[in-house]
Amino acid sequence: IAPSGDFFNMFEAPFLHGQGWSPADDKAGADVVVLSRKLSEKLYGDADPVGQRMTMNGFQYQIVGVLDTWNVVPRFHRVIGAKDGAFSEEEELYIPFSSAIRHEMQRNGSTSCSSDVGPGFKAFLDSECTWIQFWFETRSGADRAELQSFLDSYAIEQRKLGRLKRNAPNMLYDVREWLDYLK
Repeated sequence: IAPSGDFFNMFEAPFLHGQGWSPADDKAGADVVVLSRKLSEKLYGDADPVGQRMTMNGFQYQIVGVLDTWNVVPRFHRVIGAKDGAFSEEEELYIPFSSAIRHEMQRNGSTSCSSDVGPGFKAFLDSECTWIQFWFETRSGADRAELQSFLDSYAIEQRKLGRLKRNAPNMLYDVREWLDYLK
């Protein structure tokens, strides 16, 4: 899974060793990784692997953290794209979204395109495909209207620029609403 570093705090993911990556790592697309406890124990036994390097898909990643057992059921933050959906096992590792983009990693989730996409990863990134799932954390439920207004204004602006041709509604769900929506 390739989230931003805010993911860990937003979802109160428990760390056994280390921590998530920094905002600077997000911006730089740093090759850092957070492992699940299960994968860490499989690869490193009981040792703390923070600071170690591991190779994935031909690239070296520095381990910055190990999550403690984190079996959220249902997995509301990873319903789309998980092998068994809301009841899948916990993820084995996490890398920055920007690193996944820089290394042109395969997407694992729902993708919807309103037109043909040219060949290559760059063409996909430049396309009108919908494939990124966003989570927002607000200070309180009262901020929801402000966030909805921001999203609606952004969509209007993008349509004026010739984008977002499907004119899909901008829907916001809290966790309970999201689970209800997905049944």
